[in-house]
Amino acid sequence: MQIGFLGLGNMGQPMALRLLDGGFNVIGFDKRDDALFPLQAHGALRASDLSDLSLQSDVLIVSLPDLNVFRDVLLNTDQLFRGDRLTSVINTCTVGADLMRELDEVVSRRQIRLIDCPISGGPGGARAGTLSVMVSGDASEIERIRPILSLWAARSP
Repeated sequence: MQIGFLGLGNMGQPMALRLLDGGFNVIGFDKRDDALFPLQAHGALRASDLSDLSLQSDVLIVSLPDLNVFRDVLLNTDQLFRGDRLTSVINTCTVGADLMRELDEVVSRRQIRLIDCPISGGPGGARAGTLSVMVSGDASEIERIRPILSLWAARSP
């Protein structure tokens, strides 16, 4: 399974590193090139742009800093959600029900499952794998991605 990771800041970077340390293949994208350096040192690939990230990912994890960035990147661009490979999007941002419904409309048209997965615990919790992870979405998809989530959480979600 190829995991795409969008947003490699204070939370996303340590979460992606935990996936790499857990044996997952990760391809990352962040507007800051230096955010990818620690991941590349652990074997991650670097996507050239959002379209490349989407085309190379089976699962896309989103960890963006605020609602405006989230809306611009996920709802106001045609670069994401391309191709046939991407099967699910895991949103780790707390964005609210209205924005999640908008995103679900976009991805469901492309036969992609949306998993809402807000987290808490800060960067230290992300590094330690002790985040609080709340999960909602398609039950079979949650079971499929549970190994991903378990690397972040104090208890298996």
